[in-house]
Amino acid sequence: MFKDIRLPEPLRKRIDAGVRDASAIVQDDLERYYSLLDLVGEEMTGHFSIEEASHLCDVFRSTAMDTKRLASWPSFLAWDVEDVEKYEKLGAGAGIETERLIDKLERLTVVQAIWVWHSIRLCWETAPQGGPRDDDLKIIFRTG
Repeated sequence: MFKDIRLPEPLRKRIDAGVRDASAIVQDDLERYYSLLDLVGEEMTGHFSIEEASHLCDVFRSTAMDTKRLASWPSFLAWDVEDVEKYEKLGAGAGIETERLIDKLERLTVVQAIWVWHSIRLCWETAPQGGPRDDDLKIIFRTG
């Protein structure tokens, strides 16, 4: 089923130590990760409008984020939205108060930024051709 899975070094070291079954280690970590995302998602309910969620998906459609710079993700998200607006004016065309969205992004905690990033990726992974649908954005971004 899986052809090539690259594991982060700390996880690889725990598996290589052989204290527990590799599958159990990975499952435990994934369960904690998704539980954390769900918890953060609950606190983020209603934080973004459907238009803002759609805009974030458009802005970050093919962007990569370096996990080694995780602490800077809130700023990176804000700066990228600001750059796109400066040159492409996408937010204004969609009726989005871009400065307000940028402020929201700058105020995110690192864990909230991970949730935003995960939500964007999830929207694109589940999107039909043509991009994420409003119904999917409402559920994934918990826009209300």
